[in-house]
Amino acid sequence: MKKLLLLAAALLAGLLLFTRHGAGEAQPRPAPAVLVVSGSNTMAPLVQAMARRFEQQHAGVRVDVGDSNSSRGLADVRAGQAQVAMVSRMLRGDEQDLRYLPIARDGLALVVHADNPVTSLSHAQVAAIYSGRVTNWKPLGGRDEPILSIAPARGEHGSPALVAQHFKLPLEQLRAQHTVGDNAERLQAVQAHRNAIAFVSVGEAERSRQAGAALRLLADEDIAATSRNVARGDYPLVRPLGLVTRGQPGALSQAFIAFCASSQVTDLIVAHGFVPYLD
Repeated sequence: MKKLLLLAAALLAGLLLFTRHGAGEAQPRPAPAVLVVSGSNTMAPLVQAMARRFEQQHAGVRVDVGDSNSSRGLADVRAGQAQVAMVSRMLRGDEQDLRYLPIARDGLALVVHADNPVTSLSHAQVAAIYSGRVTNWKPLGGRDEPILSIAPARGEHGSPALVAQHFKLPLEQLRAQHTVGDNAERLQAVQAHRNAIAFVSVGEAERSRQAGAALRLLADEDIAATSRNVARGDYPLVRPLGLVTRGQPGALSQAFIAFCASSQVTDLIVAHGFVPYLD
């Protein structure tokens, strides 16, 4: 009996040894090549979709996309913590040492709750709201109730500077009662407060409204805030969405950026409510 147990133990040990080192064992897979992308929360859902498609076409590659804001993405690239930054604006004068490639265009729209009776605002009225000179909806054609103005933090996100320039308001005078950086969070805040107003991505606002969100996008100079009007070149408040690297990009970064600027992802750009940059 003891001999049989010893024989069984020896056979089991041999089987385990063969399983681990035998001819039939799959060799360990090499670690994937990792590309880190950081920056604009407006761009992140689109670039994540692009990354998944890129990974499907490139075995052994992983693209990690983290969303924060344009300034954080640029800081991560400068610090070597990311290879590619997502930036929802053009580069500024002190950022010209970086390489920038626009891949899409997006409109910015003022958004209010669907129950708000206000359907349009003049540029002067918008400037008055975001400078704090007008704090009630009544003189703007709305209810006699206080305005809750919402905006992302100046200096961190790309949209405040563009909005200030468009509505002829000095950037240092642009202020809001509630500071929220993420587009989705701004849209949720407007849904939660019927007297709120915020400026957000046209594409993201359209997707939210199509999903049933109680939102209204305000026209700009009587032109509806739609991705179709952005594509036609009719809507005036438009920004580029670009990918940025520090110096000459590495082979993997270069391949990914070229992929994001190619016709292979046009359908993804359109599906996210944006417009291919060269259209």
